[in-house]
Amino acid sequence: MKKIFTLALGLIFAYSATAQQLVEPCSFDPIFKQQIQNEPGFIEHIKNLDNQIYQLVEKAKKDNSHKAGTILKIPIVFHIIHRGTAEGVAENISVAQVESAVRGMNVFYRNNKNWPNTPVNPFSPNSVDLEIEFCLAQRDPNGLPTNGITRVDGAKYPFYQDQGWINQGQANSNEVEIINDQGWNKNKYYNVFVVAEINNQGGGGSGNVGNANFPPSGSTPSATNDRTVVIWKSTGYCGTGDPCPFKNTSLVAPYDNGTMNHEMGHAFSLYHTFHDKDPNDLSEQGGGTGQPVASCNNANETAANCATSGDRCCDTQRHLGNLGTCPTGKTNECIGAPYDVFTANNCMNYTNCQPLLFTAGQRDRIKAAFSTNTVRINLTNSDGCNSVFAYDLGINTISQPSGFYCDVNVSGKIGVKNYGANTITSATFDILVDNVSVTTYLDRNPGSKL
Repeated sequence: MKKIFTLALGLIFAYSATAQQLVEPCSFDPIFKQQIQNEPGFIEHIKNLDNQIYQLVEKAKKDNSHKAGTILKIPIVFHIIHRGTAEGVAENISVAQVESAVRGMNVFYRNNKNWPNTPVNPFSPNSVDLEIEFCLAQRDPNGLPTNGITRVDGAKYPFYQDQGWINQGQANSNEVEIINDQGWNKNKYYNVFVVAEINNQGGGGSGNVGNANFPPSGSTPSATNDRTVVIWKSTGYCGTGDPCPFKNTSLVAPYDNGTMNHEMGHAFSLYHTFHDKDPNDLSEQGGGTGQPVASCNNANETAANCATSGDRCCDTQRHLGNLGTCPTGKTNECIGAPYDVFTANNCMNYTNCQPLLFTAGQRDRIKAAFSTNTVRINLTNSDGCNSVFAYDLGINTISQPSGFYCDVNVSGKIGVKNYGANTITSATFDILVDNVSVTTYLDRNPGSKL
């Protein structure tokens, strides 16, 4: 039986310079460091996770089960924490922008494989199909229909109006309060929080633009913050030919949903490609210092132990963090050879190279991770992607007329979406003008889905 899992994510590799310090766009490393320092048992959890993944990957290589083609589908819910703006304005991003982010994840995680209605897109011929799909949740925790999007005014949370989302471990942190108030059951849904800014660093697309954590274990603090958080201007996808009305207004370049894709990689147990740190050596957990962590002199990864050190993926090179640069054609000083495309363009690197990609080793690690952690296993068995009703056709967009419009002749244009479980091949629309019904029909070829 084919399994399907659905999920959503992307990273804009911008950075800001303050007092000659670079601000990392992703705060996975400093959060990881805090967890090591403050959470009893966290190091053992990471060791066990990595060891279990290693054993499963090695087994899969021997029996070729890593090529089985099982599709994982994961339900996600977007929680939009705004500052009192109207829907579709500023950080209170539109439904269309959220849906574009989900489509961007699906295009990227499937490497554009057979994804419907996708314009020509700069996907990478060197990337792989991760065999993961994402869906916006179709039913809420009470079993009622939902579009997978919630909205709340962040004024109810301390310091949000001035500083935005504040991670655990930071002064004035409001993360736990927001998650406890808004988050859905992490065993059935993956929670994504779209926020105005992170850690008081502004929401313009520079500074820290997103973060996520490895799968949780037990009731430790890391079990609470099993989520992805991303700023609003880094949430969305515009493929070539997409209309993207939010482009350059509420979504900043390069429009590839890179922040979400990157952070979801962390949520699925991927390290940064420049991760070369021993979890037992806190001195090497250098995230948050303003530097992208790696040092060629103390790197632990070698060709012989690449599956158990570094980023635990043998098809990426050991390297320094390429913060805000594209190293294509340059010499990788850690190995004395040119950067290969699998590292220079890797989604888990801090790179400006395009197009981004994942490797086969990263795919295998992700697939194994989904078999080792109870929370991730439960996600794959969730009914969150299943529609509540068999037939449920609703209006999705009204593109004409827009705003206030008064005239004798009015042209209307609406979009509809099938929110139900079954295929709809035809529909009848009744349009009332002065209480007089004008009936039109929309027919599709048998088997096509509205």
